[in-house]
Amino acid sequence: MYVCENCFDSDVINEHIIKVGRKFRADFICKECENRSRYRVDRNILADDVRSAITRHFSNDGQHGLYASASTMAKEEDDDFSDILSTYNLIGISYDLFKIDYNEKFYKLILDDPGYDSLFTGSEYDEGWMNIGRDWDGSSFIELEWEDFCENVMHKARFFDHAQFDRKKELSKLDETFYTLSKRITKTLYRARKANEDDKLLLIESNPKEELGIARPHKAGHNRFSPSGIPYVYLSEDDKTIIKEIRANVGDRVGIAKFQIDNLNLVDLRKNTLDLISKDLFNEKCTAQLKCSANTISDFLIDITKPINKEDNHLEYIPTQIVSEYIWSLGYDGFIFDSSLCSGTNYVLFRPTYSYVDYEIKKVKFNKMRIDSIFYKILSHLMFLARRFYNLR
Repeated sequence: MYVCENCFDSDVINEHIIKVGRKFRADFICKECENRSRYRVDRNILADDVRSAITRHFSNDGQHGLYASASTMAKEEDDDFSDILSTYNLIGISYDLFKIDYNEKFYKLILDDPGYDSLFTGSEYDEGWMNIGRDWDGSSFIELEWEDFCENVMHKARFFDHAQFDRKKELSKLDETFYTLSKRITKTLYRARKANEDDKLLLIESNPKEELGIARPHKAGHNRFSPSGIPYVYLSEDDKTIIKEIRANVGDRVGIAKFQIDNLNLVDLRKNTLDLISKDLFNEKCTAQLKCSANTISDFLIDITKPINKEDNHLEYIPTQIVSEYIWSLGYDGFIFDSSLCSGTNYVLFRPTYSYVDYEIKKVKFNKMRIDSIFYKILSHLMFLARRFYNLR
């Protein structure tokens, strides 16, 4: 038996069917809903996918008996714990995750589970489900409030925790998300340095591996991810991005080196990566932990891309420096992030875990596409002003 992309009134479910189902060359009439459709998928496959998505975000009391035990203890103590430990039925869960209003066909799909120890039995009205991550332990257990974190490390306690704030405990809420976003990377990356002065050019040409590699500790400056004296390696995926990152202007002479990284364990903090996982309920990596952490990571990503005045960076960089060092403490080799200056991708390595390939000296030139774009905008604006002037007459 099959279902199609029109069987359920849910964009989330319909998009999943289109993604994993079979596409036909011509429309057909679905036997399940009698609608004209183009995609279909085995109902058992869809049911398994939906049940897996539910169990990544909610747990059933049949797994652990937590609610039953708590209820018994509360009765003995004459306590009311209903506002602390909320329970859900499949109707509420279906709306929360898939934006499905009451749909008997959908509940029949997921409750038709022949497994002996299945959690999907009984009725869609049964209140046996709990969102343990957000409801029982509270959102504060699983979600780090980025603004509160920044306020504490910037204005209350810089080097030691205090009674109201445990830095490591707060950051540990992101551990699972960092693991989910981590990946093994092998790639050629670029690093650059301005070489307008002849003495700098000579230094680069005499020893490009060292001069274009990681900074020496005594020369390591105050950066968005690393404080003065602690050198990290900042690289980009292409030479155009690294030229922008060093703020090179047209006519500048720059030295650009290629470095190879092999099988490094990096946390991918690019916005698209986070969005692709957190917005796809059927992705195995889309867990309750990641959904809650996504807000914190998004705020962190905003902070690392916003412009900061030089006179303020000694303070504003503290939260991002602490998070970077925490990622290092977990054993990762570095992380990936979006450039704030263009559409390129940057890398931070905590140690010089790369091999030198080669280098070149080049002058930064005008980008013809950029010139054409500017000329087109100026021409369009002049034409707009001309039309406006003509109309006023």
